Amino acid sequence: MSFPNPLRTVDKLIRTKTAAQWTAGNFHLAQGELGIESDTGRKKVGEGKLWNSTDYALIGTGIDNIVALTQAEYDALTPDATTLYVIT
Repeated sequence: MSFPNPLRTVDKLIRTKTAAQWTAGNFHLAQGELGIESDTGRKKVGEGKLWNSTDYALIGTGIDNIVALTQAEYDALTPDATTLYVIT
């Protein structure tokens, strides 16, 4: 049985700012967009609302690396459980 690769299309952003920058700017987070406070490590996943109206996400801290690569590069590697792969 073959399963589709869930990372074939990436159209969401990952943005980092300090907690103070996020709060002061009150930026819009698109649906599924990841916002990370660079000084605290806290994260929010966009719901199409402003930063200050979005709850912090209860996602684990098991990601050690974020790697951007092509689909061909991703297909050729053995994925690591602690790495977030972003297909560009």
